[in-house]
Amino acid sequence: MNLLVVEEIRDRKSFSGLKGLWNSFLETNGLLTPFTQFEWFASCIDCYGKGKELRVLLVRDQEDGMLHGIAPFWIGRDVYRGLRVRELSFIECLDTPCSSIFSKAGHEERAIDAIFGHLCQGGSKGWDLAVFRKLPEGYGGLKEIFGSGNGRRILWFEEYPTRNLYVDIEGDWEKFLKGRSERFRKTRRNIMNRISKIPGVAIELFTADPDGRLMDLVLDVTRKGWKAEEGLALSSRPETVEFFRQMTKWALEKQMLLIWVLTIDGAPVAVEYDLRHKGKVYALRSDFDGGQKSISPGAYLEYKTVEHLFTEGYREYDMGPGFNEYKTHWTEKYRELQNLAVCNRSFKGMAIWSIENWAIPVLRKAKHLFSR
Repeated sequence: MNLLVVEEIRDRKSFSGLKGLWNSFLETNGLLTPFTQFEWFASCIDCYGKGKELRVLLVRDQEDGMLHGIAPFWIGRDVYRGLRVRELSFIECLDTPCSSIFSKAGHEERAIDAIFGHLCQGGSKGWDLAVFRKLPEGYGGLKEIFGSGNGRRILWFEEYPTRNLYVDIEGDWEKFLKGRSERFRKTRRNIMNRISKIPGVAIELFTADPDGRLMDLVLDVTRKGWKAEEGLALSSRPETVEFFRQMTKWALEKQMLLIWVLTIDGAPVAVEYDLRHKGKVYALRSDFDGGQKSISPGAYLEYKTVEHLFTEGYREYDMGPGFNEYKTHWTEKYRELQNLAVCNRSFKGMAIWSIENWAIPVLRKAKHLFSR
């Protein structure tokens, strides 16, 4: 079996040259989704990469140069347990639902082992802490590698997991509704009845943008919602606006985009921004005009969106990052995502390791003893 070697990509120009190879590799190995494709990472780098240093790692066969893995990393500065650190992490943003190292089918452990062998032997110098968030079940092979160490003592620890809820689109719509709580059904009936009495109500689904103003329409609605008042709206930060503008462009080209707009007499009052791929729909952002709060336009649009997915033969509705209470009204199903960290053998890395694996457990034990 040939040796695997790791190549580092550290600049945007070199990264740009990976587009064809990246998407082809993911497609061949059954890993391609809207959030793993090259365009998603390119938009993350363009819009959220200020102050970050690229550290994209390519794992290749030493003999024939064949690609065996991709680790989409960058390095930035952060504060952890009061210490200012240089943090290695996945290239991601708030809207990234899941992260992973991408490996050739059947060679996952070898690729991951090569990456961490590279990091432990001094590759990508200058980081104190490597934080890997939103990892799929099984840690994408990382836990096994850390546990075995393969001759290396990797200093790692786990953080609290997170959960992404999803709706299984199976059976028919009416059967699905009957499986929800009586309170849920009653609340939705009241919303449907309330809005049915309003003239001029319509829902439009956009999968194209002939006049180039689709994102402007979305932003107009988000500026009027409660999230804008809290600084949480899509329109609240210029980098987020630019990210969604870029994503809208490439998602339209790939026929992945679904934007739902609820209007009253032609005026938009609620929107939902989704991506679709191979029978799955991924909800990214939604908002409504705060001036129309009394008629619950956001809940109405969400109801009609899920109903449409059932009738059109989709198989899953991913409700996005965050275990929000309103999502639990729709489903009990979720995917648990793991968060773990690796400490480098720098002064700060070792300090964090000592805090996490010695100081904090001791303090917790003392608190428990004194609380008796």
